[in-house]
Amino acid sequence: MRQASTFMLLTFIALTGMSMRALAQSQQGASGDERGGAVIVTTGQAFLADLWTATSNPGDPQLECVDGYAPRRTTWFSFLSQSPTVFVSARGSRDEDDVVIAVFSQSETGITLVGCSSHGARDDETETSLCLNNLTVGEPYVVMIGRFFDSGMKAIVTINNGCPAWQIAPCHLPTGTCVLLEGSACAFAGGRWAQDDASCSVQCPSGPPNDSWLSPTVLNPQGAPQRVSIDCSADDSQLSWFGLGPTLRRGVWFRVAGTGATLRVICSTPERTLSSTAVAFCDSGNAIDLLTVAQVYGEPEAEEGVFLEWCSEVGKSYLIVFGLHWSPSQSGFADVWVEDLGTCSPVTRCCRADANFNGGLDSQDIFDFLNFYFTQDQRADYNRDGAIDNADLFDFLNAYFAGC
Repeated sequence: MRQASTFMLLTFIALTGMSMRALAQSQQGASGDERGGAVIVTTGQAFLADLWTATSNPGDPQLECVDGYAPRRTTWFSFLSQSPTVFVSARGSRDEDDVVIAVFSQSETGITLVGCSSHGARDDETETSLCLNNLTVGEPYVVMIGRFFDSGMKAIVTINNGCPAWQIAPCHLPTGTCVLLEGSACAFAGGRWAQDDASCSVQCPSGPPNDSWLSPTVLNPQGAPQRVSIDCSADDSQLSWFGLGPTLRRGVWFRVAGTGATLRVICSTPERTLSSTAVAFCDSGNAIDLLTVAQVYGEPEAEEGVFLEWCSEVGKSYLIVFGLHWSPSQSGFADVWVEDLGTCSPVTRCCRADANFNGGLDSQDIFDFLNFYFTQDQRADYNRDGAIDNADLFDFLNAYFAGC
């Protein structure tokens, strides 16, 4: 009876919140939510992009800088170019780096993409920037501001004439060549921008083969260490499901099968020079769930590096991601291996309803999930479909009361 009453109360709270958000979205009006109602702005001034009340539109263009997807919660602005070189930046109100900027030229037949960016050109998790060259002075351009994930925030946007000098650094292109480019132009070209490199000393013909959770390198207990370089690896957007997006950068992935024993995965870097993080996940084939996290900052007392340890289930697939802690500008390699420490009990299990990842279910998980839900935090995307809606809430509540 108590569980049923709690369920009904939480459902009422959630639906009330959804109704309020829906009302706010319906009151958005023509304040830049559609390209036809783009807000006219002046270069050299800051203005607000309200990505809380903005809506996703079926006609929004798909962009290469977000893997061919259309950004969500888009708002539109227009400006008259006063310089052939223009710098656009958007600083979000939340510590996430998935704000998208796209700039288009206009004609009677439609719009044409000039450039887009979903990355900052400095090591700043709250800023996205884009440097544009060869614009036509006196011509109008439209700017689209949106998000990769369907969660709200506000962003301060500026459009200035000319690009800062600090923007230029080596860009490692997918073709294997290296050129000096501005950061957002490098991202638009699909390259890796090496802002701290003095020259094009590291070549990146492609990322490592295990750069994605869909193509991990297999580890075998007592097998030889696997050496992996993180120089050319990329960030993983899926880590935002666990609040790890800003924490773990440029990850590389491994798979290990459970043996019924305690497994220890060790990620060792030469002379412990890398500030690194490692995370273990339960792998269900089309989704991942958090198991355990470990991190090390290169302290001398961490003799073996960073390691993960858990009681594994026989035959179960586990994924390991190893990457840099916070700073994406470091480079180097690591040796990764797994050890079987003998039989164990009980098995360490993943539970998606454990919203605060403390290893158990309690009332705090409900409060934390509702907080993620009402603030549109990506950790509330329970069904991993890229949108935070009532389906996520009901799926969470069903799993919570079922005990996972």
